[in-house]
Amino acid sequence: MKRFSDFASDEIGLVGKKLTMLDILGKPIIVTAGRIAASKAVKGKQCLQLQFTFDGEEEPFVVFTNSSVLIKQMTKYGEEVPFLATIEKHGAYYTFS
Repeated sequence: MKRFSDFASDEIGLVGKKLTMLDILGKPIIVTAGRIAASKAVKGKQCLQLQFTFDGEEEPFVVFTNSSVLIKQMTKYGEEVPFLATIEKHGAYYTFS
């Protein structure tokens, strides 16, 4: 008999303590997962759900953002997960560096 896990492909939610962008700005993080979904906070916009750890630690964290620059970067480079990055604020937008 087959196990459910052998054929199910449901997306597993991201786990970890929720932080804000201000909590992680300028700090090195290891991005372990990311997904783009419809924003619950702003109708008609997308939301990036980002799971990460701090460099050298194992505890997972999550952050949610409507940043179009970060969404574009994850769309383009998301297959490279995991990766080490720092999120910086330049004017009105956030970016990986």
